[in-house]
Amino acid sequence: MKGTRSRPKCIYTRQLMEIFDSIKIKYETFDVLCDEELRIAFKTYSDWPTYPQVYQNGELIGGYETIKDLYDNSEIEFTL
Repeated sequence: MKGTRSRPKCIYTRQLMEIFDSIKIKYETFDVLCDEELRIAFKTYSDWPTYPQVYQNGELIGGYETIKDLYDNSEIEFTL
């Protein structure tokens, strides 16, 4: 994510955390802006160009739009 739970640095990070908080999903965050090497490595690893990126058990679920679609379709609790 860009930023932290207490200080999100982009609107998509903030909105993603609001979704997770609203359905009480436990999650951890990592601020990719604090480490340029890891920021680039995550993009290469996932082949996903934007942040936030959501992983479960080391596998990419998707970004904000993916999570928002799952949430809007009431499928998020079955996926995560």
